[in-house]
Amino acid sequence: MNLFRQQKFSIRKFNVGIFSALIATVTFISTNPTTASAAEQNQPAQNQPAQPADANTQPNANAGAQANPTAQPAAPANQGQPAVQPANQGGQANPAGGAAQPNTQPAGQGNQADPNNAAQAQPGNQATPANQAGQGNNQATPNNNATPANQTQPANAPAAAQPAAPVAANAQTQDPNASNTGEGSINTTLTFDDPAISTDENRQDPTVTVTDKVNGYSLINNGKIGFVNSELRRSDMFDKNNPQNYQAKGNVAALGRVNANDSTDHGNFNGISKTVNVKPDSELIINFTTMQTNSKQGATNLVIKDAKKNTELATVNVAKTGTAHLFKVPTDADRLDLQFIPDNTAVADASRITTNKDGYKYYSFIDNVGLFSGSHLYVKNRDLAPKATNNKEYTINTEIGNNGNFGASLKADQFKYEVTLPQGVTYVNNSLTTTFPNGNEDSTVLKNMTVNYDQNANKVTFTSQGVTTARGTHTKEVLFPDKSLKLSYKVNVANIDTPKNIDFNEKLTYRTASDVVINNAQPEVTLTADPFSVAVEMNKDALQQQVNSQVDNSHYTTASIAEYNKLKQQADTILNEDANHVKTANRASQADIDGLVTKLQAALIDNQAAIAELDTKAQEKVTAAQQSKKVTQDEVAALVTKINNDKNNAIAEINKQTTAQGVTTEKDNGIAVLEQDVITPTVKPQAKQDIIQAVTTRKQQIKKSNASLQDEKDVANDKIGKIETKAIKDIDAATTNAQVEAIKTKAINDINQTTPATTAKAAALEEFDEVVQAQIDQAPLNPDTTNEEVAEAIERINAAKVSGVKAIEATTTAQDLERVKNEEISKIENITDSTQTKMDAYNEVKQAATARKAQNATVSNATNEEVAEADAAVDAAQKQGLHDIQVVKSKQEVADTKSKVLDKINAIQTQAKVKPAADTEVENAYNTRKQEIQNSNASTTEEKQAAYTELDTKKQEARTNLDAANTNSDVTTAKDNSIAAINQVQAATTKKSDAKAEIAQKASERKTAIEAMNDSTTEEQQAAKDKVDQAVVTANADIDNAAANNDVDNAKTTNEATIAAITPDANVKPAAKQAIADKVQAQETAIDGNNGSTTEEKAAAK
Repeated sequence: MNLFRQQKFSIRKFNVGIFSALIATVTFISTNPTTASAAEQNQPAQNQPAQPADANTQPNANAGAQANPTAQPAAPANQGQPAVQPANQGGQANPAGGAAQPNTQPAGQGNQADPNNAAQAQPGNQATPANQAGQGNNQATPNNNATPANQTQPANAPAAAQPAAPVAANAQTQDPNASNTGEGSINTTLTFDDPAISTDENRQDPTVTVTDKVNGYSLINNGKIGFVNSELRRSDMFDKNNPQNYQAKGNVAALGRVNANDSTDHGNFNGISKTVNVKPDSELIINFTTMQTNSKQGATNLVIKDAKKNTELATVNVAKTGTAHLFKVPTDADRLDLQFIPDNTAVADASRITTNKDGYKYYSFIDNVGLFSGSHLYVKNRDLAPKATNNKEYTINTEIGNNGNFGASLKADQFKYEVTLPQGVTYVNNSLTTTFPNGNEDSTVLKNMTVNYDQNANKVTFTSQGVTTARGTHTKEVLFPDKSLKLSYKVNVANIDTPKNIDFNEKLTYRTASDVVINNAQPEVTLTADPFSVAVEMNKDALQQQVNSQVDNSHYTTASIAEYNKLKQQADTILNEDANHVKTANRASQADIDGLVTKLQAALIDNQAAIAELDTKAQEKVTAAQQSKKVTQDEVAALVTKINNDKNNAIAEINKQTTAQGVTTEKDNGIAVLEQDVITPTVKPQAKQDIIQAVTTRKQQIKKSNASLQDEKDVANDKIGKIETKAIKDIDAATTNAQVEAIKTKAINDINQTTPATTAKAAALEEFDEVVQAQIDQAPLNPDTTNEEVAEAIERINAAKVSGVKAIEATTTAQDLERVKNEEISKIENITDSTQTKMDAYNEVKQAATARKAQNATVSNATNEEVAEADAAVDAAQKQGLHDIQVVKSKQEVADTKSKVLDKINAIQTQAKVKPAADTEVENAYNTRKQEIQNSNASTTEEKQAAYTELDTKKQEARTNLDAANTNSDVTTAKDNSIAAINQVQAATTKKSDAKAEIAQKASERKTAIEAMNDSTTEEQQAAKDKVDQAVVTANADIDNAAANNDVDNAKTTNEATIAAITPDANVKPAAKQAIADKVQAQETAIDGNNGSTTEEKAAAK
């Protein structure tokens, strides 16, 4: 029995008026207090998900990237839609055995009346879309075919509901239960309401209708099945106290029976089979129980097979408990055979089962079977504020939808919603709230989910703890199809450094609600959704407060005020980022904002105390100057002016500062400058200092000069000393600044004009230059040097000249001058040209020639004469190459010439011609001889092969001898001998000649045998011997044409048999003998007919 009888896969056809439908609904509700309320079962059409006109349209501006990946397209305007939401569809069975039986059925999916529709639910008015999930391919009979797409519903039919707008279509990156939804997912109910099967409602005299044919089904092993009317559930055939039995509607199938008097007689009741289409890799919920007999017995064996392969996939025993059976469809299966077979062992003792009037006891009753694909959860919607603000809480609203065809379990620990939070975001404790936006079941509420916040992984996991009702009563702990669960929670956005989109990663771990899991299927799946992003803006509250504060400019440095205003402009820019539509990547970070607040707070620098301190120090210095008796008033006035200027300069520097330390530093610097503002004598001391400096400078110049000897420098220094002494004396006697300046100027001029003599070093340098020039003139005359080497030698001479000049100029005495001059001349004369370039080139050419000759000697297939010829060519190339290198001048020319010479030498190869030519002649002789042997018919294949082997040996010996030959003469001898040896190789011909001899022998023997045959005449024997001769000719031809030894043997054997079978004709002698015998017989007959002779006379005549 299917306790959730929705979308009936019905076989019967009947008309039900609205009044009858309403009565059925009231009756159903009154007998099913644990099921959903009528209001819950008949959800308004507007609660259905609305399909947006544009598939890319988001449900709202803040919707996340999640989507219903299998959302069905909206139905055409003229195509019928379900009038009501299926109630309890896919719901989990009540563990205590109670279950909900729906009272309504979607329009166009079965034959039950729609209580909300005044029009009758006629089959002809059905308009189910062709792609309605779980329908079309699974229809039981042609009577339930959908109305064509252009057929409209009755005028009073409710308007088609539009599905809610899903989020973006590429939502889930991993969708393990995608096969549970969408087109082709199964969503139907099997019933046995065949109009051809009539059942009796008389409970007092129960009648079982037995048949061997049910439309839309096949009976196993061509057996039979029984049907009773559901009204008999209150008869003695059923357990009257089992509420499950009262869910039955229409026909109830009796799968099993047993003869009351014979426990082995089951009346050919083998079960029933239904073939259904499913989506590969989907979950299949098979929803039913076995109705119990009056003895509380009965079970059904459910066998699931791959319909295409005819292989069994699973078997499960279904009794009165365990309504929803979950089966995982293999990935390669799309068509299943569902077999419902009576469990005869469950009623092994059938004594207490009521015996029907036909003598059988019936059991394994099933009313209908719900077939649904499993649940499919997805992120249906996400309601988010436009932006999150750093250092503030943010609310996330996520709606999880189920668009599968069965409920997802909400039992404890069977549904988990996991969110990995971005770095810098933390979960706000106790912030989770949950709701069912469009209801789930009457008064259903979700128990408080457990929350596990792993701070190390920054991951929060919400885990279901079951479902209850507002009254605390038990209810089905599932999220029903086309329902959704909304989770709202808060996070604290606390450590986001820059404006950005932060990603939240979600996982849903859930399972389809079921009572029984078939074949160890793993119902728990994990859906990994695409991350959803939230834009985070920075917290600017403190910055706004700082910008709004008022500032008195008179108390602060000018630079700090300017800096403060610049910072405020930066703050205004940040505060106006939204208004100016600044891109997120270009917006200020939180560190920038906080840093700017700190800068604004520290930007204004007070200058009042520093200025007051400077004023005090300046007045102090002016007072001290005015009290001095050693200065004139003009000097005092000049000092006061300087003091005021220094003070004002210090204040100006203070106003340039943007830090308190800067103000303090500039204030201290200003006071230090003011401390130096005193009157001191300056003109005469400065003049004397200038003269002393002139003396020092001139003496240093004379000392550094290399043009004079020390004796000559000493005379000049003595003169400078006398000029200095006189000038100091004259300055002391001067009375005016002009006099001091004139004395100083004349003295400095006289000092600077004093120079020492330079004659001795000039003569030495002249002699040194003559030697240098002579050495330079000699450099180009060496033929083994290159232009570069000549230039390099001259460069070394010039470098030595520079060094020599410095050494001569550095001498201080006449003796040192003579010695150094001679040493430097010797260094110049020892500088010669380098010949390294050409020497290296010569060596490379010689080494290349030697290497080439060594390489020539290694050519294995060259004779001594060919090697000697190649070596001679190398020697000639070497000789010419050395000459060519010697006559060129530059290094590049040497390199180019050397390269050409090396290429020429390396290109010389030993020309091995004699041995290859000889080898070719041997090969030609080998091939010629081999072809002659091959063309001969006198030898068999084996004899030829033996000859080929000998030829190969001779050819290899020839090559060995050619390799060992050193001279041209040796090669010629080896070649001639080898060709002669090859030409002597012959293939044997014994096999065929022996076979022919044996044929001749057999022919001779046969002729002898023919001659001994007395039944033939000489002519007949000769004709036979001619045939023997012809057979010999044929045999010899066959032997000649045979290839292998076996072929020769076969030809010989066959022809020997032919010869042996030749026999002469024996026609003449037998005919003559017959004629004589006939004549004798005629004569004897005549004698016997002669009555004139006695018997004895007749016998004597014979």
